[in-house]
Amino acid sequence: MENTGRTEPTIRFGVFEVDPSSGELRKSGIRIRLQDQPFKVLMTLLESPGEVVSREELRRRIWPTESFGDFDHAVNVAVAKLRVALGDSAEIPRYVETLPRRGYRFLAPVISPGAVSASERNPPTSRRSFPTVVALGVVVLAAIAGLTLPRWLSRSREPDSQNINIKRLTQSGDAGPVAISPDGRYVAYMRQTWQRTATLWLLQIATQTAVQIPGAEGPGTNGLTFSPDGNYLYIMRNDQKDPFSHHLFRLPTLGGNLQHILTGVDTPVSFSPNGQDFAYTRDVPQRGAVELRSASAEGTNDRLIATINGTSEYYASGGAAWSPDGRTICLPVERTGSENRWALEVVLVADGTSRELFSSHSFIGRPNWMPDGKSLIVGLDDAAGLTQLWTASFPEGRLRRLTNGLTDYGFRPDVSRDGRTMATVSPTFNSSLWTVPRSTPLETRLINSNQRMYEVTNGPDGKIFAVDYDGALWVMNADGSHPALFTNTHQVRGLRACGRFIVFLSLEQASGQLLRVNPDGSNPTELATGALSLPDCSSDGKFVYYIDTRPPAKISRVSVDGGTPTEVAKVLGEDTLGLISVSPDGKYVAYNYDETTSRQVARLAVVPIVGGPVKIFEEILGLVRWSPDSKNLDYIDERSGVSNIWEQPLTGGAPRQLTKFTTTEDITDFSWSAQGDTLLVLRAKVTVDVVLVSNLH
Repeated sequence: MENTGRTEPTIRFGVFEVDPSSGELRKSGIRIRLQDQPFKVLMTLLESPGEVVSREELRRRIWPTESFGDFDHAVNVAVAKLRVALGDSAEIPRYVETLPRRGYRFLAPVISPGAVSASERNPPTSRRSFPTVVALGVVVLAAIAGLTLPRWLSRSREPDSQNINIKRLTQSGDAGPVAISPDGRYVAYMRQTWQRTATLWLLQIATQTAVQIPGAEGPGTNGLTFSPDGNYLYIMRNDQKDPFSHHLFRLPTLGGNLQHILTGVDTPVSFSPNGQDFAYTRDVPQRGAVELRSASAEGTNDRLIATINGTSEYYASGGAAWSPDGRTICLPVERTGSENRWALEVVLVADGTSRELFSSHSFIGRPNWMPDGKSLIVGLDDAAGLTQLWTASFPEGRLRRLTNGLTDYGFRPDVSRDGRTMATVSPTFNSSLWTVPRSTPLETRLINSNQRMYEVTNGPDGKIFAVDYDGALWVMNADGSHPALFTNTHQVRGLRACGRFIVFLSLEQASGQLLRVNPDGSNPTELATGALSLPDCSSDGKFVYYIDTRPPAKISRVSVDGGTPTEVAKVLGEDTLGLISVSPDGKYVAYNYDETTSRQVARLAVVPIVGGPVKIFEEILGLVRWSPDSKNLDYIDERSGVSNIWEQPLTGGAPRQLTKFTTTEDITDFSWSAQGDTLLVLRAKVTVDVVLVSNLH
């Protein structure tokens, strides 16, 4: 490319950034190696996103001196390398699409200063683009007449990040789903205590006073929606006997009789502009599909609008959103295939046809339309795992970030009818690290707090290693002092000390990478890759054990020095929870598994590595560590709202309590010292409050 004598702006798409001046490609801030010719192909495609770039054009610009045969090979190799760098697939392309005998097209929305999308240059006429013919005609007539458009027509109605105001409305820390009244004057929200009893509250924004709404007490609620006239609240709840079945209820806003409306409503509802019908989604895990459906406000005339195939069976998005003109419904879905990703799907109500507005590696929350129907507000998880607010233009799908910082805006925000005010819930995560002597558990001592840690392990040389809530690695002294970032690897889970190394699972790539690093963070080495569980290490530090979760799931181990993994045993049951623990004496592995596909029966299996009888425990679920003498299984149990470590003898009998915590923080991880005399316990408290975002436009 020509040198213009100025720095070229960074180009962004999905989780990737391209710096044209330095020739670098980065994913979530991490540089991805990409050779010169694949990089040039990428830059050529990014110049015309959404348009076909012919092979002849690529040859002219990148391989002008190559023969036809050499060029064919060169471009095929370059595009293949580009797809590897992007984690893309030729069969199910997300970024680079091949058009046989024509060329290539870049599919994802491109975010860059001055970038112009293909839809802006050449407004498409197919149903996939939903052109606004009337608006186009106005622009053309104005141009012919030599007139300028009125200021009210040209003014952007998208939210402005410079003007928005954020205010916390509650301080209780136990807020659940939230909804804002159509007139923007009230916020309804759930409160849920550790006893799992939910109550419904109505808060007047102007006075910030809240009252409980009678008639909604009971089990937890998964979603709230005001009726368009503000007279009712539509409440989505789990079935008390089957947590995978959901019901929709209706309650007068000021309280009264709770009326059952419909069964099989898996996300909060969204009303049509005339208020006569609502849209909702229903998960169909047997077919790997999500149904977009509608029904009348009374729950009658239930009908199928569209079926979105190829979705995760654990679909649990923020719900659908009906456009202001009534023609379109947007809903986020989790795509499955060669690489999982999220997409915001756009469905035409008239005929059920659909397309993707944009896609992302990040979780996509509930979309909310702006009143003019030209943009939506959506929540996307950032690299730190926090849900930030973005705007997506319609119908182009261009993304623009609205919020930054350490505030998490939740995945189900709700916007008032005029689009000026949004209500959402914001979770806050804080951790505390404690040492608990085995012989005197009441002498528990706090050694570190407010670091947002999520996992912890005792490492070499008395150091403590931890993973924070955002997936970053930390190291600190044995007394919890001087915490410091350990490596630049992100999205880390399953941190374990393994002899002279630190081992963990990195989720930065499309598939998990089992990595080993030195205690100083140097020399990262891949030991295995794929659909892997969180790992554990043998006490001698020679082997790393993990579960390969691809059906049929199996326990494998690999040398800490690298090499070919070997199978240890098949996993029992239908599925695994992805947690494994190896006894210090090297004789057993323990893991949780599901007995049936309905996920109603989960058990803990203790399997001899060299063969022998398998022990089954039905009361131990989740994270399990072995006692230093290999005679007991240590696990987290919550009783009366308080988490503590309990110990189950391998020989059977009643468990005994190891720690004596009395407050309601959750234990997220624990680790025995090398001497086996002290337990390192990580506790965390998540508080959730209602937040109001105003002045959106």
